[in-house]
Amino acid sequence: MINLDAYLMPSEMRWKLRDRFRERRKECGYSQQAIAKKSGVSLGSIKRFEQTGEISLTSFCKLLAAIGYLNDLDEVMKQPTYHSLDQMQKELDRKKRSHK
Repeated sequence: MINLDAYLMPSEMRWKLRDRFRERRKECGYSQQAIAKKSGVSLGSIKRFEQTGEISLTSFCKLLAAIGYLNDLDEVMKQPTYHSLDQMQKELDRKKRSHK
């Protein structure tokens, strides 16, 4: 049985990223206005992001770069996550077939 509680809905992830960004921004000592200037993202976009979690991927990347977290984003979905050895073996077999 799949535990659905272990998975976040997109809106939950959006809020989580919003909260984390706000915390990191404050830890770095940046006001919204200062991070807007440093990142090149408009103050309005930053305010909207910190209120609703809505932001373009490009703007989000600029904000992460401004606070030194852009490279962390590179780790997202970098390697597949396997939940069993059988699943891993099936993926390896699939890759072997596609390289022929």
